[in-house]
Amino acid sequence: MINKDRLVSWGYRGDPLCLLCRLQMDSRNHLYFECPVLKRVWKSVMRLCLIEDPMFDWADLEAWGVNHWKGKGLHSTICRLGLGAIVYNI
Repeated sequence: MINKDRLVSWGYRGDPLCLLCRLQMDSRNHLYFECPVLKRVWKSVMRLCLIEDPMFDWADLEAWGVNHWKGKGLHSTICRLGLGAIVYNI
């Protein structure tokens, strides 16, 4: 996914703010963990995946996923599908 923070590093001169909240620079961490608009969506998916502890950044999500998304069980499948849906739609 190409976010505005990456585009700026490549010389993009347009508006770097998040299109959804207009509060911070658009970045992967902002979209998935800081943007108030998407935070509601993310919390709903985490509830469906039975995730109690909040994730604070992309590295936290990756570390959690390595341990919990293995296997073919229902819970692992729901978590993988939930994350895939969010990443695809954002």
